[in-house]
Amino acid sequence: MAVAFEDGSVYYGGEMKEVVVGQEYLFRMCSVNRDNGIFDGNENGLRGTVVYRMVVVHQKEFTEIAREAAQHPERYTVKGMDVIDNVEKKIIINCDAADAHLETDVNNFFMAYRFSFAGQNYNKKTGIEKVINTPLESLSVNLPLGSTITCKAYIGDELVNTADVFVVNNSGQGVYDDVHLTSVNDYVWGQAN
Repeated sequence: MAVAFEDGSVYYGGEMKEVVVGQEYLFRMCSVNRDNGIFDGNENGLRGTVVYRMVVVHQKEFTEIAREAAQHPERYTVKGMDVIDNVEKKIIINCDAADAHLETDVNNFFMAYRFSFAGQNYNKKTGIEKVINTPLESLSVNLPLGSTITCKAYIGDELVNTADVFVVNNSGQGVYDDVHLTSVNDYVWGQAN
């Protein structure tokens, strides 16, 4: 995954963006091209459709926001150094935290999707243009929440199905070896999803 800001800058993780306290920064989540790990908005990767807002505040203001947000868990995700408003698609970061950074996590900003086929998977593949250019068997890929992604199913090299998959947070799927995984959704070709 990558984060693409309104100013054109793209961050993959670990990089720090220069920010002004109190100012809002618009960004979108992006899937990168699996072949080269790049998002460029053209031939490499896909830009999510949801626009998020990031704002950094000082400790005192953050503590007040976090205290109020904790009273409304149906709307907010409160973590150690950030508060996510899941309705307004806004993340508030405590810039005074020891390791202050933008943390875009699974189920709040993106979702891992596992693609497989009903029945035998042998020589059955999934591709996503600009993300998975060479279709793969048993594909698992991170996709931006709230976006509709066109996915293609192949048997060998023959295209057999195309679906527009709306990416949602954990939908109660993600069962693997009888263990429920909250960070994965399953998409099974040939089965109602």
